[in-house]
Amino acid sequence: MTRTQRRLGAWALLLWSTASCAAGWYQVEVIVFRYRNAAEESWAKAADVPDFSRAQHLAPRVESTPSDTAILAYTALDPGALHLTGAYDALAHSATHQPLAHLAWRQAADDSRAVFIGEQTDTAKAEDATSENWVEGQVRLRVSAKDQRVETLFVAHQGATPVRVAQTRNVALGELNYFDHPLLGVLVQVDALNRERVVSTDPTPKAKSQ
Repeated sequence: MTRTQRRLGAWALLLWSTASCAAGWYQVEVIVFRYRNAAEESWAKAADVPDFSRAQHLAPRVESTPSDTAILAYTALDPGALHLTGAYDALAHSATHQPLAHLAWRQAADDSRAVFIGEQTDTAKAEDATSENWVEGQVRLRVSAKDQRVETLFVAHQGATPVRVAQTRNVALGELNYFDHPLLGVLVQVDALNRERVVSTDPTPKAKSQ
C-alpha cells in the first residue's frame, strides 16, 4: 500500500467515524442531591446567578419507553428505562443526603441542548425543601468525534445566598460520573443507543444556546 493510499484510507476512516457519531443517539440520566448538613455552613454569594429560562424543559414522559424503532428527543423517560434507581434509593434512605431530582432523556449527538433540572422535576419531591433552600440548574451533553463532554451548572439557593456550582468534564460511556461540591452532588451516566432505525420526535422548540 502506497503512502497516498494510506492517507486516503485514514481520511475515509475519519469521515466515517464523524458521520457515525453525528448520527448517534444517547441516553443521559441525572441524579441531583444535597448534603443535609451543608446548610450549617457559610458560603460566599455567587457573583452572578445564571438565567435558566432558555434551558430545555423535558416533555412529559409517555406511558411506556419508546421501542427500538422510535426515539423521543428530550422527553422524560419512564421509570423502567432508568439505570440509577438503586443509587437514588440509597440516597433517599441516607441520613446525610437528600435527593432532589432524578430524570433521564434521549438526544441526538448533533443536538446538544442544556436541560433544565430543578427540584420540581423530581419524581418524588423532597418533603423538607423550602423556598429559602432549593436548587435549580442545567445539564448539557456535547458529543464530538473524539469524546463526550458533560457540562453541569447549578445554583444552590441558601436563603439570601445563591451559590454557583459549575463543573465540566469528559465522560466515558456507561460509567457513573460524580460531580461533587460541599453543597450538592450530581450523578450522571451517559449511554450510547445503537439503533439502525430511528424516528425522531421533538416535542418542544429547540432552546437557544447560552
